[in-house]
Amino acid sequence: MINPLQVVVDVAREELGTLEDPNHPNQGKAIRKYKEHTELNPDDAWPWCAAFVSFVVAEADERSETISLPVPPRLARAFDFEDWGQKRALVFYPDDAHYQPAAGDIVVFNFSHVGIVEVPVINGKVISIDGNTNEVGSREGDGVYRKKRAIDLVKCFVRLPARAKIASES
Repeated sequence: MINPLQVVVDVAREELGTLEDPNHPNQGKAIRKYKEHTELNPDDAWPWCAAFVSFVVAEADERSETISLPVPPRLARAFDFEDWGQKRALVFYPDDAHYQPAAGDIVVFNFSHVGIVEVPVINGKVISIDGNTNEVGSREGDGVYRKKRAIDLVKCFVRLPARAKIASES
């Protein structure tokens, strides 16, 4: 069976290395495209990790036949993904015995940051692709990076509604 959320990871990977305008923090042509997927003014300089995730999910939803979102998120705040997920998707927590994170899940961190799970938990760490971070993992960074973070930094995971594809369907 093929992971129906792999397209979310694929879209996030395409954005790796995207950087802000070095003279204008939280801004730039590429950052604007993320911010346009929220309800805030994309011309204002505000932290954009949630805008990045909103962009990735909307783009993946558009490309995929397996994701089924009547309305993709248009969120500009990391913690809003938990509430959005409770209304439209599946939210689960790091200590949940029934669910384990998978590639393509949204990961909400307890320090008001959000990203896309690229590699599920290995040795107590989750690898995610995050916007508005940097090499050291700040939530106020300059670009899109791959980060390895401890599971105890995770507030929750959000799994998008999707149907699995059978290998013969692809």
